[in-house]
Amino acid sequence: MSAKKIFIILISLILFLQEANAQEEKWISYKVPKYVRDFAFEGDYIWIGTRFGIVKWNKKTGQYIRYTTSDGLINNWVNAVVIDSEGNKWIGTGELFEYGANACKFDGETWTSYTFYDGLYNNQVFSIAINKNGDIWFGGDTGVSKYDGNTWTSYSWLKGDSIYFGRVQCIAFEQDSIVWLGQYGGISKFDGKSWIKYRLGSNLNYNDVKAVAIDADGTKWFGTRGGGVFTFDGFNWASYGTEDGLVHSRVQAIKIDSDGNKWFGTYGGVSKFDGNTWTNYKTTDGLVEERVYAIAIEEEGIKWFGTDGGVSVFGSLSDFPTVITCLPDIVNNITIPDDSSIVTLNYLDDASLSFNFTSGDVANHNISIKKISSLSDDFTGSSDYAGVPEFDKPVFYYDMSIDVSDFEVELTFKYTDDFLAYHGIEEDSIVVCYYDCSLNPRGNIWHVLSGAINKEFNTITVTVDQFSLFAITGNDETLVRAFRFPQDFRLYQNYPNPFNLATTIRYALTNTSHVQLTIYNILGQKVKTLVNEPQSSGEYFVIWNGTNDSGLQAGSGVYLCKLKVSSFSETKKIILIK
Repeated sequence: MSAKKIFIILISLILFLQEANAQEEKWISYKVPKYVRDFAFEGDYIWIGTRFGIVKWNKKTGQYIRYTTSDGLINNWVNAVVIDSEGNKWIGTGELFEYGANACKFDGETWTSYTFYDGLYNNQVFSIAINKNGDIWFGGDTGVSKYDGNTWTSYSWLKGDSIYFGRVQCIAFEQDSIVWLGQYGGISKFDGKSWIKYRLGSNLNYNDVKAVAIDADGTKWFGTRGGGVFTFDGFNWASYGTEDGLVHSRVQAIKIDSDGNKWFGTYGGVSKFDGNTWTNYKTTDGLVEERVYAIAIEEEGIKWFGTDGGVSVFGSLSDFPTVITCLPDIVNNITIPDDSSIVTLNYLDDASLSFNFTSGDVANHNISIKKISSLSDDFTGSSDYAGVPEFDKPVFYYDMSIDVSDFEVELTFKYTDDFLAYHGIEEDSIVVCYYDCSLNPRGNIWHVLSGAINKEFNTITVTVDQFSLFAITGNDETLVRAFRFPQDFRLYQNYPNPFNLATTIRYALTNTSHVQLTIYNILGQKVKTLVNEPQSSGEYFVIWNGTNDSGLQAGSGVYLCKLKVSSFSETKKIILIK
C-alpha cells in the first residue's frame, strides 16, 4: 500500500473519530442556580429565570451573576425571560396571587418596569413570547397583552373578551398571525380578529395547560397538569399518557429540536418522542432532579433542563465547565433584596445559641434577633431554620438587627453530633460563611467581623455588629437570601384598578396588631368589612369581589379602602366598573 493511501486512510480515521467524539452525548448537572423556571440564550451567555432573581451565566467559563430587586428587577420570582432582536431582556415575574409583580425590560444597563398603568393588563406575568414582527406577548393572571414597541393591546375576560377565564401559562405562534394560549381552564386561539376556545374534556387537570409547542407540520402539542400530552392538527385531537411511554402525566415544558424530536419536562423526569419511540431520562441517567419546569434547546442541539434542584445539560458537552461559581465581586458582597418573601422558615429544637456582648451599652439598644432556640427574657425572636436555595445541604442562619452601631455581639452556636447527622452535614466539612451587604438600599449593613469553629466543644462562634448574618453548611459555595419583616405599616394600591370582577388589596404590618380593613363608599358609609382581627407582622393580601356585607353586588363608582392599625391609618381610592 502506498504512503499516499495510508495517509488518506489515517486522515479519514481521525476525522471519523473526531466526529464520533463530537456527537457523543452526555449529561452535566449543576446544583446552582435552583428553582429554575425559564431560559434564554444570548451568545456565550444563557439567562436563567429563577424564583430568586435572574441569572446571567457564561456557558464557557461557568461564572454567573444574579440580578434581583436590589439591581432593578421588579420582582425576584421570575417566570419567563425572552430576548428581542435588539438584545433587550424581557422578564415576566410574580408568584400566583402576588400583587405588584408584572414585567420589566433590561437593556444591559437600565431596568424599565411595566405595570397596569403602562398598559400591561396583568398583575403577574407567567409567560412571554415574541413573534417575527417583534410584537411581545405577555400572558398573565387575567389575560394576555401585546406590545409592539409603542402601543399596548390587551385581551381579558375582565374586559368581556372571549378568552378563557384563567391565567395564561404559555404562548405559541402559528404562521405568526395565529396565537395559541395555554391557560388554567383550557386553550384559547386568536387569529387577529376573533377568539376560539377549546376544552380538553371535563377533567380540570386536563384543562390546566402548562406548555405548548407547534411542530413543522403545524401540529400543536399541549402539556397538561395531570392529563399528559394532547395534540391537535387542525382537525383531529390525540393524546399521549404514561401508558404510551410518557414518563409522567404532569407536563410542565415542551420543546421541539431540529430533528423534530419532542422533549417533555415532567414531574417524573424528561421524555423524548421521535414519533415512534419514547425515551425517558431520570436522575439515574444524570438529570439533577426529576421535576422539570423549563427546557431550552440551542442551535447546536444542546438541551437545557431547569428544575428546583438545579440545571442539567444534555448533548455534546466536551467544552462545558464542570463547576460553576459566582463572580468574585459578588461572592462575599451581596445586596439583600428589598422584600419579605425570600425563604420559608421552620422551627428547629435540637441546638442552642448563646450571646455575649463584647462592647457597648446593651440597655439602650433596640434589638431584634432571629435565632435557633429560645433565649433569655432579655431578647425577642423565634426559632428559624432555612434551606437556602443555592446550597446543596441545609443552611442554618442567624441574624440580628439593632438601631445603632457602637457595640459588638459574640454569638455562639452549639451543635450536637445528632444535629449534624440529621441534616446530612459532616463535621469536617463545616464552614462559616460571611456576608457583607453594605449596599442595602434601606441602609442596613450586614457584617460579620470574625468567626471560629471549635470542634472539640462542638461550637461555632462569630462576632457581629449592626445588622448581621452568618451561615453554617457543609458546602461553602454560593449566596444567601434573608427574610425581611416590613419596616413600616403600609396599605398598597389595589390591583387591578379600575376593576370589574375582583381586585387584590395588599398591606404590611410591622408588629402584631389588631387590623381593620374596610371598604367605604364616597359618602363615608361602610360597604364591606374585609379584615377585623389581630394579625402578626408580615405582608397580607385580601381579594374584594365588589360585594357588600350582605353579599349584594355594589354599584359602579369610587370607593375608599381604609387600613386602620393602632394609631396608624391609610386610605386608597378604588374604582369599581360594571
